[in-house]
Amino acid sequence: MIIELLETLAGWDEIRFVVRNQSAIAELCGKPTVRHSDEYLTIEIAGSPDHLHVRTSALVRAELAGGAERNCLVRFLDSSGEPVLTCYVPRTNPVKGDFEPARAAAFESLKARYGDATGVTVVAGQ
Repeated sequence: MIIELLETLAGWDEIRFVVRNQSAIAELCGKPTVRHSDEYLTIEIAGSPDHLHVRTSALVRAELAGGAERNCLVRFLDSSGEPVLTCYVPRTNPVKGDFEPARAAAFESLKARYGDATGVTVVAGQ
C-alpha cells in the first residue's frame, strides 16, 4: 500500500520530493514518474535528467499531514520511524496566495482513500 500511495502521488502534475539529513537537503520538483524494481524505486522528473533512487524496503510507513498554515505532505518513514522521503503538494496552503482549492480537495480524497490502510497514518495539524 505504501508504494501504491507514492505512485498515486506521482500521478499528480507537480510534487516536491525532499530527502533531508543532518548535513544536506535535496529536492526534486516537477511532474514525476515512478518506476520500481524489487530493490529500488526511481523517481524521475519529466524533461529533466534529475532523479532519485530510494531503497524500496526502507519505505515501511507513511504519514499524511496538512494544516491550516502549510502545504499538505506525505512523509515516508523507515522501520525506526525516521523520514526517508517527504512529498510536498504545492498550492495546498490556504494562507498563501497560490492556493488551489481543487488540489487541497484532491489531498483530502487521498487521505480518505489511504488513511486507514496498513502502515498509513493521518497526522492532524502538521
